Amino acid sequence: MRGSHLLLPPISKFGHLLEVPGESRVVFVLPYKSQTLLGTTEVQHTLNETVEVSKGEQAYLLNLYNHYFTQPCNETDIRSKYAGVRPLLSGKDSLSKHSREYKITRNERLITVFGGKWTTARALGLAVLNQLRK
Repeated sequence: MRGSHLLLPPISKFGHLLEVPGESRVVFVLPYKSQTLLGTTEVQHTLNETVEVSKGEQAYLLNLYNHYFTQPCNETDIRSKYAGVRPLLSGKDSLSKHSREYKITRNERLITVFGGKWTTARALGLAVLNQLRK
């Protein structure tokens, strides 16, 4: 799954979770290095695709942002953008319903992590450390 993010001008010193109208998911708006980080999307990604923010994802995030904030942003306000891909443990029809669980495998000195999400990052980090201690 690919998640994309936009870096916008600063709007607030507080973080916000925005409920996506008509969907059962949220997008965050966070202060980040004197700017605003907006994200993330959840888009099916195939191995042969370039990992980048699509025009559709960019429009999706800006439309959501403008739905909630009175000072609108458009393409010219985007200071930077980035996308990332994470593997999921199992397939589901709705990307937002994918498990946030993770699986750790070890083959001698190689530790591989599958799945997970930023909400599980601390627990995942501790689990990887425990694998290293074994």
